[in-house]
Amino acid sequence: MNRIRWALGFPDPNLDAKLTPIEAYNARLNRQMKTRFGPTIRRYEDELWDQCTRLSPVIEWVWKVSLGRWLFIKTTTLLAKEEIMATRFVASHTSIPVPRVWMSFRWQWTHYIVMNRVDGIQLSDVWLTLSDDSKAIIAEQIRGYFSQLHNIPPPPEVGTRICSVAGGPIADFRLRFIDGETGPFRDEEHMNMRLRQCLSLSQFPDVVKAAHSRKHPRVFTHNDLTPRNIMVDPVTGKITALVDWGCAGWFPTHWEYCKAMNFCNDMTDDGKDFRKWISKMLPVYELESEADRTLMEMGLMMTFESLLEDAT
Repeated sequence: MNRIRWALGFPDPNLDAKLTPIEAYNARLNRQMKTRFGPTIRRYEDELWDQCTRLSPVIEWVWKVSLGRWLFIKTTTLLAKEEIMATRFVASHTSIPVPRVWMSFRWQWTHYIVMNRVDGIQLSDVWLTLSDDSKAIIAEQIRGYFSQLHNIPPPPEVGTRICSVAGGPIADFRLRFIDGETGPFRDEEHMNMRLRQCLSLSQFPDVVKAAHSRKHPRVFTHNDLTPRNIMVDPVTGKITALVDWGCAGWFPTHWEYCKAMNFCNDMTDDGKDFRKWISKMLPVYELESEADRTLMEMGLMMTFESLLEDAT
């Protein structure tokens, strides 16, 4: 059975469980190429992929007029299992509207998550056209939803960890910019050490020392609050769904505010304007946010300095 699995390039749960998707794909490819018919099967897969690529406009049209009217397929190279578990966890513990996940599968290094297509449009499409009254209504809804999230008690088996809903690694590009997968961290101090790139706290400005000396309760949170992850009814302004739970997990209570202010919402016009309303959506942690901005600036400078050193 293993030889059949390897020849076809299917996942081996015994060998690939602890690998990232790309590492697991490369491991399966190496095993496949060592089998008798592996190279032939590989050539067939490549030809099939090329055909699908050429036919993609047709396939996309057929999907849109058929099952795509009711279903949405999200593709990701991150922690798909954790995203599915987080989405279902939120659905069972809160009244927050989220997509219903039906199934998932993996092809090569990409995960595909099949879920309900939710009503509405992305808030990022209309945010700048809304009146302040409409923005205030949306902000109030978001605040209520995050209050529900933050009131979910951590399960005993999680302990003090900063982790996914399942207690494992988390997807967070602020903590690990290369591919987003990091952790779990044993506690907040461990996470702060990662943010400081393992440098001693004494080497940092006072604002970082003050923020990293504080202890914060852990809460379950979305961890990617941005207009593109909020679906709204364009007529009523009612939120129809919060989507993209791939970064969700158990984090210190200030972390969502820091990321929303400093990382998730870019310098586009809607991102800059959305940040003005964050204080009405989340509890405010200005000291921690300033410290995180300082760390990001220092991190950029350290990266630039290291590049200069390498060049010389």
